[in-house]
Amino acid sequence: MGQNIDIPISVWEEMFLPSEVARNIVDFSYIDTDGVPRQLVSDVDIVHRSSGRPTVLEFPRKQWPREFAFGLFLSLFLGFLFYVQTKSPPIGQVSLGICHSVLGFIFGSAGLILMFMSFFTEHDYTFNNSNLFFCNPLLLAAVPLGLRYAFADNYNKRLFAETSLRLIWLLTVLGIFLSMLVKLSPRFWQDNLSDQLLMLPIALILSLEPAGLRRLINRIFWRWA
Repeated sequence: MGQNIDIPISVWEEMFLPSEVARNIVDFSYIDTDGVPRQLVSDVDIVHRSSGRPTVLEFPRKQWPREFAFGLFLSLFLGFLFYVQTKSPPIGQVSLGICHSVLGFIFGSAGLILMFMSFFTEHDYTFNNSNLFFCNPLLLAAVPLGLRYAFADNYNKRLFAETSLRLIWLLTVLGIFLSMLVKLSPRFWQDNLSDQLLMLPIALILSLEPAGLRRLINRIFWRWA
């Protein structure tokens, strides 16, 4: 959902739900012609009361700690695969390449749907969505690049795929920070912290893992020298 759904709504807008209509009518009072306050509803007859249904929350639960923890878990797992690659390059390379492809497919598909909903539909609650700064169709490029990374015969053949993948995930990191920066203006505020903190640890480890990044930079400058 975009920022349009994260702004406070009026009582009138709340009453698209029948339960809110009922609650507001029961609470409504008026002044009669004699100046006496009167309730609009004098009595309520409940035909059926549901049991075991969760209470409707006045405010949403904080989702970002759980999403951040999950993102950290995935980043630690990816960090472990980078370590495996230093000890057993074939296993680590194939595992990391497949992870690049899977994560690119998941986030890229979500970004593709999000972009379609934002620009090509009339669902206004998906408009003005800053998640597109970091979760967009560009991530689908990680699918073929990840497979090329996984099954490259040697490091030279893997170099282009690794460089491109690190750049894609680095752009994701920058997009996350940009989406945080624009929220400094109330005009662009959006409650998307859970999305940002889910993807940030993953994108950081995939773009800036130090050992492979150092080797990549040395190889690029060595080829230019």
